[in-house]
Amino acid sequence: MCIRDRDNISYRTEVFQIDTGWGYKIYKNGKLYIEQRLIPAVNGHFLFETYEDAFQTGVFVMNRMSEQKGLPSVSIEELDSLGVLYQEVKEFQEIDFSTKKGNIPYNKDK
Repeated sequence: MCIRDRDNISYRTEVFQIDTGWGYKIYKNGKLYIEQRLIPAVNGHFLFETYEDAFQTGVFVMNRMSEQKGLPSVSIEELDSLGVLYQEVKEFQEIDFSTKKGNIPYNKDK
């Protein structure tokens, strides 16, 4: 997917496969700007499970870049709202995603 911002800067997202998962790249004016091999903002080393999850996150980050200029950030809560965090990742984070409060042990029995 490609977009162009108000300053005529172009951004493009590309998804690639890594071992048993997926990552994404973001290009700015045709040059590689971000290569995200792991799910950002989470503790541990987790790959995106699906092409769609990597693509959706890449597009989210790319849009944020076009709005904010410079390196974007993404939070674990934003990733959760995108639906790209699978159960194993959530459990590893020790966050109660039902309340969005950090540092509360995640209880998978809830």
